[in-house]
Amino acid sequence: MTITKTNYNMKVNTSTTVYICESYESAKAVQDILNTHKTLVANGSEWYYETMTMKCETFCMAPKFFHNKGYWVTMMQHNQGDWDKEQTYECYLVEE
Repeated sequence: MTITKTNYNMKVNTSTTVYICESYESAKAVQDILNTHKTLVANGSEWYYETMTMKCETFCMAPKFFHNKGYWVTMMQHNQGDWDKEQTYECYLVEE
């Protein structure tokens, strides 16, 4: 599996990292890896980041080019440990 960071950017309300995958199996593998690295937010609110895997459809946070073409997406949303920090967006392509 090869993971490549893209330059695509999007304005988001919650920091989001998106992994675009060719298959459900790859997307689920990425989610399983992300779920092994849970950490508590520094301010003690016990807010963990959230991960989810879904088909890349119309209302997905991936670039529109990938919508409704059979791709899968794993997303991680988090608040960078502080809601006052600027929210960020990162997009990666996962190749099998």
